[in-house]
Amino acid sequence: MSDRTRFLKEITEAFGPPGLEDDVAAILRREVEGFCEVGRDNIGSFIATKRGSSDRPRVMLAGHMDEVAFMVSDIDAQGFVRLRPLGGWWPHVLLGQRVKVRTRKGDFLGIIGSKPPHELKAEERKQVLDWEDIFVDLGVADGFDLAETTGVRRGDFVVPHAPFEHLANKALAVVKAWDNRVGCALAVDLLKEMRDATHPNTIYGVATVQEEIGLRGATTSAEKVAPDVAFALDVGIAKDTPGFKGNEKNPERLGGGPCLLLMEAGAVAHPRLVRFVMEVAEEEKIPYHTTTLTGGGTDSNRFQISGHGTPSCAICVPSRYIHSHSSVIDRRDYENTLRLLAAVVQRLDAATVARIRG
Repeated sequence: MSDRTRFLKEITEAFGPPGLEDDVAAILRREVEGFCEVGRDNIGSFIATKRGSSDRPRVMLAGHMDEVAFMVSDIDAQGFVRLRPLGGWWPHVLLGQRVKVRTRKGDFLGIIGSKPPHELKAEERKQVLDWEDIFVDLGVADGFDLAETTGVRRGDFVVPHAPFEHLANKALAVVKAWDNRVGCALAVDLLKEMRDATHPNTIYGVATVQEEIGLRGATTSAEKVAPDVAFALDVGIAKDTPGFKGNEKNPERLGGGPCLLLMEAGAVAHPRLVRFVMEVAEEEKIPYHTTTLTGGGTDSNRFQISGHGTPSCAICVPSRYIHSHSSVIDRRDYENTLRLLAAVVQRLDAATVARIRG
């Protein structure tokens, strides 16, 4: 296993729900603290600083550490755990899946329970599940004191349990939490790429907290960094599977290269910055595509309105099946996105940023 694969496996499998991203931050710190200044903001966003030949422009590249997850809302009389979502879940993707519950006594494996299909009434088969119908089984059985053994209680965090693996196509990797450990990994791998390189700016590799519940770390980290230009590094939505109209021709696909997000809910990407990134990709012969997102958004939404306004856009790695236990990326897209980011950063000197800002 290569060092990069080992890093991607570790960071995606790490426990990191919104509000408890410390395990992810510890991995990131370990990777860069030998050659970057490392700190965190007051709610936990990770900030690594790599100084170049000039303090400014300040170039911020940020993924978010948190994954869609759950919080324990109750434990019923039988010992089954009830959940509330942290982030956008469609409950139907959950049934029968494994989760990890972190309590004061450690991490415990659980199963999201459901009735077997043999017991479902006709009308039940047509219903969308409600959160009151969803529960986690940590090993409920007569004579077993689950509360004493696990220490589970309200407020404990729960994340999907899904190991990092490759599909039959070895370029495709499947695991939980590509959304958005892929962005965190890109920020750190970029810093590694630039370790011994000269660059006309100061690079801030950032991993924000609580993106999935309101872009909260994006707000605080941008205030701390005060960037001159900012990029959100995230996943895009691959539309190359059944269910998407024209999926066989859709450029938003695995293997399509980096994805530039032109518009998201509540924000339009800075047009001159997007044009600059496109020009760099074309100069470097890096494949890329563009997309829009009308539901949901990225940390770029908040970067854009930080300070007196910051040119911002999102650069994404296309992914299938996000917000589930098993999302998929193409490792070649990851490498091409990293190449693009390195080329972009090398060109972002003061004069270029001034032209972008207008």
